Amino acid sequence: MNNIVLKILQFFLLITVQIFLIDEIDLGSFNYYFSPIIFGLFIISMNLNIEIWSLMTLAFLMGFSIDIFRNTIGLNISALIAVAYSRNIILNMISPRDGFDPLKELNVNTMGLNRYLLYAGVLLFIQHFWFYIIEDFHFNQLHILFIKAIINSILALGLIILFQYLTLSKK
Repeated sequence: MNNIVLKILQFFLLITVQIFLIDEIDLGSFNYYFSPIIFGLFIISMNLNIEIWSLMTLAFLMGFSIDIFRNTIGLNISALIAVAYSRNIILNMISPRDGFDPLKELNVNTMGLNRYLLYAGVLLFIQHFWFYIIEDFHFNQLHILFIKAIINSILALGLIILFQYLTLSKK
């Protein structure tokens, strides 16, 4: 029960931080390049024992909640569903021989820093690239979208790692 309450709190905290803090940062003309999306942490950090349909439903709900506030119906939904779908594929590629504990949440402490950076970095890149492809696709600007996705994935990953080191206890 305690884990469910923490996940609900994380859901609302990530939405609040994204909408009322990160999206409100004004960098002038640089806003086009710097707009990290951190709410993917909700899907990235879910336990391994969650069913794929549950994960995709939660991705839909999180994406829909963000889309309501951003007035971008469908963009965040599709990006988070792509992350939820890709999650197990990426985990299978980077998992150790004996695998990860299915009952534990996926974070820096349970996976180790290197594996977590690879895992979360790839999923955040998928989320950002998918979002930017749908939002602003032009064949002549594909390289700019790729660079935007890399920059914002690194920024989001840095914020997520900082958030995890501030909130997770060392066990």
